[in-house]
Amino acid sequence: MAVGNLCDGRMVRRQCGVALLLVLAMIILIVPLAVDLAQISTLTRLEERLSSQESLASALRRAIESGPMQEWLSSQSGHIVLDPTTPTPCVTVLDQLWILDGMEYAFEVHGWDQCGMVPFGAPATVASLRAALPGPIERQAAAVEATKPAGPIGLDQFRVAVDATHSLRVFPTDARDTEALGAFIATHPPRPEGMINVNTAPLTLIEAAMALAGRSGIELITASREQHKPAPVPTALPGSPRGVTGSGAAPQFAGSSSAWAFRIDVHVGRADRSWWVVYLQRAGRWECVQRLVIPG
Repeated sequence: MAVGNLCDGRMVRRQCGVALLLVLAMIILIVPLAVDLAQISTLTRLEERLSSQESLASALRRAIESGPMQEWLSSQSGHIVLDPTTPTPCVTVLDQLWILDGMEYAFEVHGWDQCGMVPFGAPATVASLRAALPGPIERQAAAVEATKPAGPIGLDQFRVAVDATHSLRVFPTDARDTEALGAFIATHPPRPEGMINVNTAPLTLIEAAMALAGRSGIELITASREQHKPAPVPTALPGSPRGVTGSGAAPQFAGSSSAWAFRIDVHVGRADRSWWVVYLQRAGRWECVQRLVIPG
């Protein structure tokens, strides 16, 4: 199970302890579900078995969100430091395979830091942040933004646009996926002009944001992340350009994130289910603000 790179020996030990707790939590979770499924497996109709497996997959998703994911958000998410060469702000939260009574259970959870992406619908003054996106993704984001309906945005709206053009995928799979919109576009940024996490965002995005905000120090950020240490949050230096800070629309910077999106993949027997969920930290608590079913 991988839960991201942490900062020093004390944090690494803490990471191992949390990882063990997550494993124990999943054991407690999956055993009673396996017992239920073993009883259901005596049914004669294949459709009923598959329906039961799909129901258990949904139950696993609920338990994962309320247990291990909440634990990860509370104890681990604030310490993530990604290698500076990482193209997307993605970490593996859970990756488990269990076989009980001959039934296979597998679940993966990958998280994307919304503060490590380009904010969707950003003010015109910071629209140049989109230059940090790969070309096809930037064009698709611009097309969706031009026809954006009122109200909250979600990757489901991108899905409609992408399906119409058959050009790009929407929901990313894991850290290796650099061709899906959801790996680069923040649908729920904490601030509309962008809140950039210097410990997870790609360096191209950090540099673009620093240029807009009149900040410097990309070398220190790079060096810190190469050593898996928390990077310093850039501050305006004497003599540095003001950028658009005077308008109040400049990107802001942070060393951790208050917004994460997750892909949850659950496999139970012959059933495979996937979800995209977005969590925001509000008043110290992590709350799910959007949950989408990923089409099979």
